[in-house]
Amino acid sequence: MRKWLILLASTLTTAGCGSSTAPSNTGGHSSVIDANTDLSFRPTPDTIAVGDTVRFAWHSVPHNVVWDATPVAVANIGSGASGFTSGDSTRVLGVAGTYAYHCDIHDGMTGVIVVQ
Repeated sequence: MRKWLILLASTLTTAGCGSSTAPSNTGGHSSVIDANTDLSFRPTPDTIAVGDTVRFAWHSVPHNVVWDATPVAVANIGSGASGFTSGDSTRVLGVAGTYAYHCDIHDGMTGVIVVQ
């Protein structure tokens, strides 16, 4: 029982964190969205279940994620011209709806996640 409580507390602490090297996966499977060197997010659109973890994987050139329209507030990943070039950042999307986002560094780099 004690081990289970420690694991639960660790999971809840990780779920509140804005970025991580591994997905916190508190609600189900993890969906990976690649921020590519060809200036696109893939896959888009992506459909996930309520509570699933979305992991953004960065590859070489700087990118960030700015949320345009969401059913609830979601923290941006990076800001302005400062973006991530490697590693992963995660978000748990716990409310059904359509989440639109873009890279503030690269004009036209957009994505959509549908949470069902």
